[in-house]
Amino acid sequence: MSREIGIVPTDTILAVVWPDVSSTFARHGVEWMEENELSEEDIFAKVVSGQWQLWLGTDEVNLDAIMITRLSGTELHILFLGGRSLDKYLLEGLEMIEQFALHHHANEVVLWGREGWDRLLDKFGYARKGARIVKDLVKAYAN
Repeated sequence: MSREIGIVPTDTILAVVWPDVSSTFARHGVEWMEENELSEEDIFAKVVSGQWQLWLGTDEVNLDAIMITRLSGTELHILFLGGRSLDKYLLEGLEMIEQFALHHHANEVVLWGREGWDRLLDKFGYARKGARIVKDLVKAYAN
């Protein structure tokens, strides 16, 4: 079974996939939405307006993973990452968002996460800086 990872365009495709995204948020994103005082409508509006990017991971049949990112100056922030079987998307997904960040002139990928994320992401070049977990793309991709 093949995997697909990618950013969702804000055209008609977003409206088509949104019911599946919505049900995945209902299972895996409620806490994040409550902490950030967001409704599904808020998230949809931010993605449609281009303020945020929606990334999906699928296995031909099931939507397994959702990621929300935001470009902010020279940083790409991973705001939300949730779903099931995230590990099978991690390496390819991180490579894709890092390339996306570089393409948009970002110098760092930044996320907030529990302590377990430190150990998991360390092998991919991410390091804790205070409350944030960061990868310096300039250093990582310097030739």
